[in-house]
Amino acid sequence: MGNLTYMNRLLKFFWLISLVVFFGALLLVYAFLPDRVAIHANTAGMPDEFVARELFFWTSLLGFVGVNALLYILRKLLLLTRRTTQSERELALRQDVAGWLLGLAGTINFFFVLVMAFFGVFNNAEGFSTGHFALLVYTGPLLLVLIFALLAWIFIRRKG
Repeated sequence: MGNLTYMNRLLKFFWLISLVVFFGALLLVYAFLPDRVAIHANTAGMPDEFVARELFFWTSLLGFVGVNALLYILRKLLLLTRRTTQSERELALRQDVAGWLLGLAGTINFFFVLVMAFFGVFNNAEGFSTGHFALLVYTGPLLLVLIFALLAWIFIRRKG
């Protein structure tokens, strides 16, 4: 049980750090965004859809807070219902899944940070190449596949 507590603390730390890093990235990117933020590019790579800077900020913040609140509430509900659990095995599975939800939230937050960095570079007047950041943004779905594979491993391990 000691390793489980240590792992949960580590996952909480990862999640909290990802919150702080996202807010820092959002504020940094917001400070350098133009009044009209490009959110889409045509096939030639030229921006063709724009939103106001404030709308971009508040939409990003609302989406981020919404995803984190949903995952946090799901985790708390999972841990609250553990008191009614009869078997030790089911209790361990609930604790593993609750820890996994923290890891999922941290991974999604990391992906949000990469997306913020991409928007910052995409809208930068200096003309930085977005090609390098596009690769980083594509790692987000790969990380999500890995985290869901971890969930499958948790279920397989607890079932056996």
